[in-house]
Amino acid sequence: MDFVLPPLQHFFLLSSLLHELYHLEFTVLQTEEDISAFCSQHCFHPLQKEFTPAGLDEIILQAAPDTIVHTIDYFRIHLMLFTLEQTCIAMGPFCPLLFSQKDACTLLSDSRLHAIGTMEFLSYASACPFLSEKHARNIVRSLLHCIYPYEDDRTIIDLTVNSIQPEKIEESESTRANYALLLEKRYSYEQNFRKNIMEGNQRAALLNLANMEQDVSYLKRIGSTLENEKIGAAISRTTARLAAMDGGLPGITADQISNQNTKDTLAARTVDDILRAKEKMICSYCAAVRATKESQYSVLVQSVLYEIEHKFHQDISLSDLANELAVSKNYLIKRFKTEVGMTPIQYLTDFRLKRAAMLLAEHTLSIQNIANVVGIPDSNYFTKLFKKSFHMTPQQYRKTKII
Repeated sequence: MDFVLPPLQHFFLLSSLLHELYHLEFTVLQTEEDISAFCSQHCFHPLQKEFTPAGLDEIILQAAPDTIVHTIDYFRIHLMLFTLEQTCIAMGPFCPLLFSQKDACTLLSDSRLHAIGTMEFLSYASACPFLSEKHARNIVRSLLHCIYPYEDDRTIIDLTVNSIQPEKIEESESTRANYALLLEKRYSYEQNFRKNIMEGNQRAALLNLANMEQDVSYLKRIGSTLENEKIGAAISRTTARLAAMDGGLPGITADQISNQNTKDTLAARTVDDILRAKEKMICSYCAAVRATKESQYSVLVQSVLYEIEHKFHQDISLSDLANELAVSKNYLIKRFKTEVGMTPIQYLTDFRLKRAAMLLAEHTLSIQNIANVVGIPDSNYFTKLFKKSFHMTPQQYRKTKII
């Protein structure tokens, strides 16, 4: 007999997946406290009667077991409600419109909402996932079909709550309360982003980066140039670098990661290229912070190790590195040998040869190409070093790895 999950448990699993895919929120509205909390989170202005406790109660009454209720508020924000085991579930809010700055300005002007700025409204609207009404209907029907595979499709009821006339709304500072909450939410993302990098928490840092990108998505809808994105990347780069250093990352290592991101961003040809460069930078910072926290080496030695392991294919000057670290070359060598058990040059050579061995085993590159890749361009010298370390030539080593 097949095991069947209870409907609500099945729902929580599926809704979690849908949230990951579409940023769609699913909220259980079972008590007055649930309804009040939902309205406090999503109501931007009293004109949105659908997002007031009284208005939402009116909608919930229409959510019968065989129906799905769909409603649109004054600002064209959509919400869908349905029941599972006598429990009301809200899907949304979501918005199928890409408001331009002109659209928002016209809507607010026609509504006589002079106390609300265009950017404030766009920030609120963009916090809602962009989803067409047709797509939303398909999602909720597919969700219910997965939970109740033998149930007929539910009827979708389009419901409009009695609207409030704009002229009857008294503008006051209280109407901006939810905008203040939006600002708090934005700052929370930024603070969490910094904290994640300080802790080396890559997954959480990338999630908060996505949240921050979503939070300013209205600017992209208005129109974003590649240069604007590069400016935004510079801000993210500075924030991440400072957070990583607060997390204990040596300054020289933080600068190396930052410099690489600068190069990647300048070379970017699309907005997606810039986003990928940001994600790569965050992964590098988090990995480096974790390695620093877990390392038994001093900050000085960690900086040298990072330089070697990330620039082994280049010419590395110990004199230049010592100058960057504000120590003498002799002190750097002595400290490194004391902690690691070999000199920086010995460690660099060993690292290059181990990387070469990996390439010999996994790739069909020529010996000369592999020598170039690992930073030893003289193939004869490379072969001599390899044989001394592995007691066989590169060709012989490759043959031992062929299956």
